[in-house]
Amino acid sequence: DKEPAITIAEDEPRPVFKRDQGLLLVKVLACSIAMGDAHTLSGRVSLIVKPPSFPYIPGKDICGLVVESDEGSGFRPGDYIVYSGDMQPFGGMAEYMLIKATKAVKKPDNVDVLSAASCADSAVTALTAIKVAKIKSGERVLVLGGSGGVGSAAVQLAKNAGASHVASTSTQTELLKSLGVDHCIDYRKENWWEIGEYQKALFDVVIDCVGGNNHYGKSSKVLKNKIHGGRFIAVVGDQPLPVVRNPFQLIAFACQMLWKPLWTLFAPWKPKYVLMMSQTDNLADVLQHISQGNLKIVLEPSSPFAFSEQGVRNAFKMQASGHAHGKIVVEICAS
Repeated sequence: DKEPAITIAEDEPRPVFKRDQGLLLVKVLACSIAMGDAHTLSGRVSLIVKPPSFPYIPGKDICGLVVESDEGSGFRPGDYIVYSGDMQPFGGMAEYMLIKATKAVKKPDNVDVLSAASCADSAVTALTAIKVAKIKSGERVLVLGGSGGVGSAAVQLAKNAGASHVASTSTQTELLKSLGVDHCIDYRKENWWEIGEYQKALFDVVIDCVGGNNHYGKSSKVLKNKIHGGRFIAVVGDQPLPVVRNPFQLIAFACQMLWKPLWTLFAPWKPKYVLMMSQTDNLADVLQHISQGNLKIVLEPSSPFAFSEQGVRNAFKMQASGHAHGKIVVEICAS
């Protein structure tokens, strides 16, 4: 696809705060992006997620400073907050943003701004995956794509949940070891589904943060079946780069998403397949994990990116490449 045009507008008016609308006016300090933002910017999923008008302001996951608020909102001017726009990935790459007060969470004092902005999507998704998987003490977990934004949080949270052995695929061996991973599988050198050790000592849970390549089919060689409690958690589905621009593509996409969960309901000899949806109500829990020192947010070494045309372009280009090692975040205003 053609590279999207990204420009910085110097004359964009500051959003107007209106009282008793349930909103906060926030000065944005940092905005992180995820693959969903790249999908929206590319126009690949325009039938599902489309900006209300063009040009639009991308980005939805921010850490900011409250400028104006309603009495009784629970927030005051000067509060540091974290916010995720969920399925509305608009408005974050700006100096000011109007957000729903009910979706904002106060930033703990000991969590830095860049980590706070970077946890609002990927770490929340990771925690949701761990909760959906219902990992129990002593279980064995494989995370596919452990050095990405979701994966780097998932490996830590799996350990926190009591997993006795956590393996992950990545080229970033030292990074994953520092996060508590027991075995880092370099996918350039070996296929995770062909490792003899894991064909004998099967995993209880596989969390797929990569998608595509028939990972579910391959997982049956190293993952317990449904009868014995095996769970495959698909954070990313069979189409890592979905195209949903018309109703026919939407129907095909929906069918592809739904058939595996439905099929495995009646196939106990296969691992249970769960297609996961993120839950933004886990944001407060994620911030608590970070504050207590139980979760480290890994930033892509190139982060933070500058809030400039080239900086934002580079951030989206890195995100779209699929090779970021950690979260991509743009620093809007130095705090």
